[in-house]
Amino acid sequence: DISKPQNRIAGMAEAIAQARDEGILVIAGLITSPLHDGADDLAAMPQQLRDCGLHVPSFISFETPIPGTPFFDRMAAQAAPAFLPGAVLHDFSAYTLTLTPRKAALDTYVDAWFRAMREIYAPRNRLAKLADDLPRLLRRGSWTAAGIDLADMAVTTFDPAPGRTFIAGTDTPPPERVPFEDRDFDTDVQRTALLQPTPVTDDAGHVLPHWVQHQKLYFSPSRHQPMEIDT
Repeated sequence: DISKPQNRIAGMAEAIAQARDEGILVIAGLITSPLHDGADDLAAMPQQLRDCGLHVPSFISFETPIPGTPFFDRMAAQAAPAFLPGAVLHDFSAYTLTLTPRKAALDTYVDAWFRAMREIYAPRNRLAKLADDLPRLLRRGSWTAAGIDLADMAVTTFDPAPGRTFIAGTDTPPPERVPFEDRDFDTDVQRTALLQPTPVTDDAGHVLPHWVQHQKLYFSPSRHQPMEIDT
């Protein structure tokens, strides 16, 4: 649907098994789709990950249309709002749900996702991954890969920050690495201009007009001239 023909499900379990048998640690992520996955799909995900031998992905993110991409424009052009209401720019990080689920009610989808995440990242599941990985890696003398696997499973958990809903428009903003103080701003207007969340959708889920109006800044038929980009 988003032009990634390299993703072939057939043979994936065999490929993962062959990699580990050769001493290669497979580290992979997973994207769930509110457009194509329903609550039953999310409920089946932990077992499917065990069956294919991956067990615990390094990350699980949401399919997210990034503003300025063709995917975003397609979703924005739909008659019925495809996005959740009140979405702001920091929601489009791929770790907050921005699209309205099509195969389940919002609460049902999010509840199923939470249950799947807790099961996938449970200690017993991480231990099961190590039990599957380590003998194969060590058999090939891949001590570095085994050490990375141990370290990865020690820190790869699902432990959301308090207040997180994972739903656009209600999710908490990411923490500031360098907290601002009053002395960093000359006026309240300046503070608001910098820190106010940037809205992307309105209260009905419609994308605000300026997010779908692209201006061509540069155009180049060759590498010797400025490249074509959108803003």
